[in-house]
Amino acid sequence: MKTILFSVIVAVALTAGCNDEQLERADRAAAGVGTAITTAEGILATPAAAALPADWRLYGSLAVAAGSIALSVYKQWRLGLMTKTTKAIVKGIEGAEKQARFVLDDEHTVNNPKNPVKEAIGAEMRAAGIYDQGNRLVDQLKIAR
Repeated sequence: MKTILFSVIVAVALTAGCNDEQLERADRAAAGVGTAITTAEGILATPAAAALPADWRLYGSLAVAAGSIALSVYKQWRLGLMTKTTKAIVKGIEGAEKQARFVLDDEHTVNNPKNPVKEAIGAEMRAAGIYDQGNRLVDQLKIAR
């Protein structure tokens, strides 16, 4: 069990520095693992599985459990990245609302000529330490619509 836990930790650590293409492959692999886990659970629940040797059923159950744990850890890591990205976007938009207009005096207000929303979001992502990965997610969200 220690080996499985170590493997999961190493896999998550390796994906932390991945580029966009590698993360897409990891997401596809995670989807495949999910399908394999569901299939294996279905097979182990059939009456025909009773004909398998007891140690095969045990190893199958352990493999399903290990795969479920690995998939859960990966999904939790991706959820954390998405949560940080979403929070940075929200904070950036809130910060941009404050920067959008400059009040010179009671009668004069000047619009900010820069794009304060993008700048504020980028600043929030940098502060959270997720700028590169978060920026990729934002780009994917723009494409997905």
